[in-house]
Amino acid sequence: MSSTEESDGADSLERDRGQQWRDILNDPNSSKELRDFAQSHVNDSIGVGKIFSGTPELKFGQEEDLRKLVGAWGIVEDFEEGRWKKDDEYGIVSAAADIILEKEGDDGKEPICLRLRGMQGDNSIDCIASYPKICNACNRVINDSNTDGVLKSNAYVVLGFLQGYSSLENMRGDAINNIKKAVKMNPTDWRLHAMLATRNMAIFNTTLSLESIRRAKELTSDQYAKFDLAMREGKILFNLGRNEEAIDTFEGVISLYDNGMKNHHKMNHRVIGRLAVAEYMLVTGYGLKGKSAKVANHYRNAERKRNSIDIKVAKAIDWTSRTLATAVVSEMHPGFVSHGECHQCKKVTDNPKRCTACKSVFYCSKECQSASWKNGHNKQCKTLKAERDNKKADDKKEYVARKNRSKLPPLDVNLDPKSLWKEGIRLSKSGHYEDSAWKFLLALFMDAALDANNMDPVKNAVQGCVKDNPVAMALSPILAPPERRFDMYAKMYEQAATKEPKKPVEMSVSLDDVDRNDFAHGMSHIMYARKIGIIFSCKSAADARRTETKVAFDNVARIVLCSSAFIDPQRWLTQQFELGYSSMDVGAIYEAEKWLNQFTNTLGSTDSLRSNRGVIQHWTKMKSSAEARLSQLPLLKSISKQNPGMLQECETGGDECAIM
Repeated sequence: MSSTEESDGADSLERDRGQQWRDILNDPNSSKELRDFAQSHVNDSIGVGKIFSGTPELKFGQEEDLRKLVGAWGIVEDFEEGRWKKDDEYGIVSAAADIILEKEGDDGKEPICLRLRGMQGDNSIDCIASYPKICNACNRVINDSNTDGVLKSNAYVVLGFLQGYSSLENMRGDAINNIKKAVKMNPTDWRLHAMLATRNMAIFNTTLSLESIRRAKELTSDQYAKFDLAMREGKILFNLGRNEEAIDTFEGVISLYDNGMKNHHKMNHRVIGRLAVAEYMLVTGYGLKGKSAKVANHYRNAERKRNSIDIKVAKAIDWTSRTLATAVVSEMHPGFVSHGECHQCKKVTDNPKRCTACKSVFYCSKECQSASWKNGHNKQCKTLKAERDNKKADDKKEYVARKNRSKLPPLDVNLDPKSLWKEGIRLSKSGHYEDSAWKFLLALFMDAALDANNMDPVKNAVQGCVKDNPVAMALSPILAPPERRFDMYAKMYEQAATKEPKKPVEMSVSLDDVDRNDFAHGMSHIMYARKIGIIFSCKSAADARRTETKVAFDNVARIVLCSSAFIDPQRWLTQQFELGYSSMDVGAIYEAEKWLNQFTNTLGSTDSLRSNRGVIQHWTKMKSSAEARLSQLPLLKSISKQNPGMLQECETGGDECAIM
C-alpha cells in the first residue's frame, strides 16, 4: 500500500470510525491490501485482535469492558499516528502500561485492543512493527538513566505485551524476559506477577505460572484480586492432576464468593460463569474421591450459576468441565441431571421420570413409560438393573482399591540403584534382555551417575530387545558417542512427548504393575531435562544471568513436570525429588517447598527402610540433599519478596543436582 493510500485511510478514520472501512470491505473492487488495512481498523473498533484477511465478515458482540479498553487504548493510537498533542511520551508509556495492567489485574484475559496495522499476507502478526513510536518511546525510557524503576517497569510491560500477543514465534521468549525485567524493577506490583503467569501459561510453563500467581496473591490486598487469582490457581492445579490442592483452592474461592464477594462491583456474568466452571471442576474432583454428597451439592450450585448468566456470555465460555461433571454426577446420581431424553419418544424434557426398577432410563410421561414397557423394556429392565448393580459394586471396589493404594509406600522406597544396576548386568549376561534393560532404566532413574560405569552390558541388553522397544530406545542415547548424545536425547523426548499413558499412572501397586513403556516415555523426558541441566549448569553468577541459561532451566522444569503424566510423583519418591529440584532451579519456591517437603515427609526416618545398606545410603544422601535445599527456602522467600528478579539468578548459579 502506498503512503498516499495510508494517509487517506487515516483521514477516513478521523471522519468516521467504522463506516468508511465497512464500505471498503463491501466493495468487490477493493484491493487485498486496502481490504486488509480496512479490516484491521474495523477489528480495532470492536475489540478483535485478529485480522480476517480477505473476508468481509465482522465479529460484533464483544464484552462491554473490552469496548471500554479499546477506547482507552485510543490514546496510544493517537500517539502512534501523530494526533497526540502533548509532548509527554513518557506519560504515554505509563498510560499504556496502566491500561494493560488494569485488564491483567481483572482476570488475566488478554487485552485484545491492537490495531495490527502490520498484518502480513500469511495473517501473522508483528505487533512490534505495528507500533514503532510507542516501542521507541519505551526503549528511550529504558535507556534513560534518570528514570525510576516504576517507569522502566512500565516500558518493559508495554514491550512485553506487544511481543506476547504477536504471532511470531521468536517474540514469545522476548516477551517473558521483558515482563521479568518489569517485575525486577517494580517487584511489589502484584499485577506484574499475574501478567507473568499469563505469559508462562501461553508457553505451557505451568510450574512458573503457578508460582507467579501465588506471589501475586501474597502481594495484593484486594479481595477481588485474591478471588480471581485463586480461580486461576485452582484451574492450573486441577489440570495438573493435583486433585486435593485444587479442591482446597476452589472451596476457598466459593467461600469468598458466598461471604460477600458476590456483591462486588466487578462480579459480572462472565466472572460468575468462570466460577461455575470452577464448581464443575470441583464436581469432578470430588467424584474421583467418591464423595457423592459433595458431587450432588456442587453440581446443583454450578447449574444455578450457569443458568443465571446471560446467554450471550454463556456462549463465549468453554463448558468442557460441565460435560465431565455431568458424566460424573450421572454415574453417581442417575436422574439427578436436569435434562433427560425420553427412552420412548426421544424428546428432551426438563422433568424426566426415571424407571424406578432399573433406574437407567427416563421418560417424559406415564404414557411413554407404559408404551416403552410394552415395546420391550419389560425384557430389558432386569438386565439393566443387574448391569447397574454390578457397576455400582465395581465402583465401590475401585474406590476402596484407590484408597488402599494411597496408603502404600512409594514403589522405589526400598530400591537401591546400584543393586538394580548389578541385577541388570546379571540379566544381560543370562540373555534376559528386556528385563535387563528395565533394571538399567530404573537404576538410571534413581541415580543418573551410574551411566559412567561399563556400558557393555547395557549395550547387549538394548541390542537384544525387540525393535522399537520403548525401554531400549530410552536407554539408547547413553550408548551413543558423546557428540551425538544430546541430539539423541532430544529425539527420544520429542517422540515420547507425542505419547499418552496407556493406563492411569497411579494404578501401580507394585513394580510388576508398572507399565514399562509408559515409564520409558517418562524417562525420555527426564533424561533430556537432565542433559539440558548439565549443559547449562552455571559456574558463576554472570553465567546465571544469561538469557539462554534462564530459558534452559525454565524448559527443564516444564519437561520434568510433563514427565509426571507417565511417572506418578505420588508413587515414586525420585519423581518428587526431581520436581522439587527443577522447581527450585527456576525460583519456583512454593512448588519446590511442596515437593521437597513431601519427599522428606514420605521418606521419613531411614530407620523405617529395609536393613539394606545400599538402600539406606542412597536415601540418606537424597534426603540430606533435599533438606539442604529446604533450609535455603526462608532466605529465598525473603529475596523473592524484596526483589523477585534476583531469585532466578541465585538459583541457576547453584551446584548440580545430586542425581544428575
